[in-house]
Amino acid sequence: MTGSRSVAYLTGLHGSVVGAGTAARVAAGVLSALGATVDEIADLNDLPETSRDIVICDRVRIGADDDYLGVVARGLRGEHARVRHCWVTASAFGLSGPARSYRGSDLVCSAAGGLLAAVFDRSGRVFPIPGQQALQTVGYAAALAALHGISLSRTRGTPVHLDLSAQDAVAFCTNQQTPSHVLHECGIPAGVGRYSAPSGPFPCKDGYIQIIVVDNHQFTAFCNAMGRPDWIPIFPQVADRVAGAEMIDEVVAEWSSTWAKDDLEEYLQARGVSATAVRPAAEVSSSGLFRARGWAPPAPQARGQLVPALITSAAGRGAAGQPVLGDLHVLESSNVLAGPLTGAILGALGADVVRVEPTERLDLYRQNGPFAGGIAGIERGAYFQGANYSKRSVTEGVARRHSEGALEWADAVIDNTGRKRLEQSGIALTVGRRDRAQVSLSISAFGRTGPGAAYRGYAPNVHAAAGFEDAIVGVAGRDITIRTVMADYSSATWAATLVAAWWLGGGQGAFVIDLSMAEVMAVRMMRVAAAESEAGRAASPDQDEAVVDLAGHGYLAISAPAGLSWPAAVVQALGGESTGPVARGTAEALLRAGADQDLDGTIARLQAAGVAAYLAVKPEALPADPQLAARRTFVCLPHPVIAGSYLLALPWTEAAVERGAWYRRAPLLGEHDEWAAAAWTGQQGAAEGGEPAGPAAPE
Repeated sequence: MTGSRSVAYLTGLHGSVVGAGTAARVAAGVLSALGATVDEIADLNDLPETSRDIVICDRVRIGADDDYLGVVARGLRGEHARVRHCWVTASAFGLSGPARSYRGSDLVCSAAGGLLAAVFDRSGRVFPIPGQQALQTVGYAAALAALHGISLSRTRGTPVHLDLSAQDAVAFCTNQQTPSHVLHECGIPAGVGRYSAPSGPFPCKDGYIQIIVVDNHQFTAFCNAMGRPDWIPIFPQVADRVAGAEMIDEVVAEWSSTWAKDDLEEYLQARGVSATAVRPAAEVSSSGLFRARGWAPPAPQARGQLVPALITSAAGRGAAGQPVLGDLHVLESSNVLAGPLTGAILGALGADVVRVEPTERLDLYRQNGPFAGGIAGIERGAYFQGANYSKRSVTEGVARRHSEGALEWADAVIDNTGRKRLEQSGIALTVGRRDRAQVSLSISAFGRTGPGAAYRGYAPNVHAAAGFEDAIVGVAGRDITIRTVMADYSSATWAATLVAAWWLGGGQGAFVIDLSMAEVMAVRMMRVAAAESEAGRAASPDQDEAVVDLAGHGYLAISAPAGLSWPAAVVQALGGESTGPVARGTAEALLRAGADQDLDGTIARLQAAGVAAYLAVKPEALPADPQLAARRTFVCLPHPVIAGSYLLALPWTEAAVERGAWYRRAPLLGEHDEWAAAAWTGQQGAAEGGEPAGPAAPE
C-alpha cells in the first residue's frame, strides 16, 4: 500500500459543530479529517464567546425558532460577533418554504428527499435504508457548505449564513436522474433496466453477484465469457437487449447459480464485465478489494471520519493570502456521473472548470440519452444537463494541442476515466513537476491501486461490494427494486470537498488523491457493520418511528418525540382518546381517516404537535413537492437546443436571499474551444466565450 489517509489541508481553521446527532457527528468528523480544529458542542447555549471561523448547527430535529435567527445574526455581526466566515444552519426542510417549521429525523428526511421511496417491492411497499443514511448525507453536505461559505466570505469580506435543507441534501444524493426524466420530458421509462441487460443481482451458490452490462462491446465480452456468442447478433444494440431483458436475465441467473460469487466476480472482471460479489457490511473489511488498500473501519470510539482515498504528496508552493474558490482552475476528464458531478459542484462553488471531451467516444449521457423531448442528439442528453452545469467544454484535440498551457493553467485535474484517457487528452498531470501546488484527483469504483484497480464497476456494483445492497436486502428482502445511485453522488461530494479544502487551506503541497467509490460507501456502512457484528443483522426500526401505508395516499414516515411511542404520539396529536397503551391499529386508523379528509393538514397537525412526519415522495414526484418548489431546488436554465436545461441545485443557499445565481447551463460540445486556445497560450479574454463558466454573485 502507498499513500496516507490523513491530510492537513485545513490546519489553522477553527470551527464548532452544534448538535448531538448523526449529521453533526459526520460534519465534525469530515472537517477534523481534513485538518481543522473542531469543537463538538451539544447545545447552542454552550457555544463559547470566543471567535471561530465557522459554525455548523444541526437543527434537523428541532424545527423553527425565531430566537435562533437572532442568535445567528448576533454571532455573525455586531460587537459580539464570534464567527469570522460562515454559519451553516442544517434543518429538516430549510429556513424558507411552507415546511420551514417542520421537524425531521433520519426516516422523515429520507421520506421527504425521495430515498425512502427509492426502495420498494412488487406491491409498492417502501423500506428504510439502514445506517442513518439521510442524516449522514446532511453531515457531508454541511461540511462542504461550510467550505463554500468560507470562500464567499473571503470574496466579500463579510461573514455569510448558509441555509442547508436536509430534504434538499437527501434529494441531491438519492436519484437525480428520475426527476430529470420528468423535467426534460424524455418519454421513456427510468431505471437501470433502461440501459441494457443483463442487469441486476444474480444468484450464486453462496450468495449473489451484481452484474451490469451497458454498451455493445461489454455485451460482446459478456456473451463470450458466458459461452453464448450466438446472442451477439441477436441482440446487437441496447434497445434489442432491453426488449429481451426478461429472457436474458433468466438465462444468466441459471448460469450464475452454478458459480461461487467470488470465483464468478474474478472470472467476469478478468474479461471486462462489471460484476461484483454482494457482501454483508461486516464482511467488507476482510474483502481483498479493501484489505489490499489498507482500508479498515476505525474502532467504534474513534473520533473523526475515515478519508475514503489514498493520498500521496510532493513539495509545491501554495497560493498566497486567503484563496477563494473563484480563483481555482480545474481540468476534468470524466464520463457518466461521479466525475462530471464533481466538476459541476466545484463550478457551482465558484471554480473555473474545463471539461475536456473526446469527440470519437462521447460521454454515455451525451450519446445514449435519455434525451430531452424524446429526440436524440448529443446536446439533448437529460442526465448530461444535470451532471455538467457550471463548466466549459473543450474538445480533446484542442486540449492536446495546448496541453502544456492547459496544465500550467490548471490547479487541479479530476478524472474518473483513468490515466490512459488523461494521456490521450494531453492533460495527464505529473504532480510535483512544477514548482507550485497542484492536485490530481482520480475517482474510480475500487481505487487505482490494489486488485480492484482494473475492475469495472457502476454504482450498483459499488453498492454490492461495500455492503450497501445487502444491508437493504436484510431489511426489505430479496424481491425489491433499489432506485438510487448514491455511490456516485456521495463520491462526487467527497471529491469536491477534498479539492475545495486543499485550495482554501492555501494549496500547500502537491497531491495525488486516489478516491475509491467503494470506500466512500463502506465508510457510510460502518454503523451497519457494527450492528451486524453485535446482533447478526441491522436492527429493525425503533418503536418511536414507523412507515404507515395510507391506503391510496402513499406512505407516511413518522418519528415521535422522545419518551413517546409513535402510536401514542399520533393519537395525542390528532385528538384521539388514549387511556392507556395505544395499539398500532388505532393510530393507523386515525392517520388514514385524516389523510382521506386532508392529508397536508394532517401532516401539519402532527408537526405542530412535535411529531416529525412527511409523505414518502417518489423520485419522479420530487419536482412537484411544494417545499422543494418553494425553495427552487430544481433550476431551469435557458439552453440553445432544448426547451430548458434542468439541474438539481446544491442543498444549500444563502439564508433570506433568493437562490444564488451559482449555476450555468451544461456546455455544448467544444463550446469553449476558442476560449481555450486563447487562455492556454497567454491570450485569455481574446476569444469569444472568455467569461468564466462558474457562478456570478447572488443578486
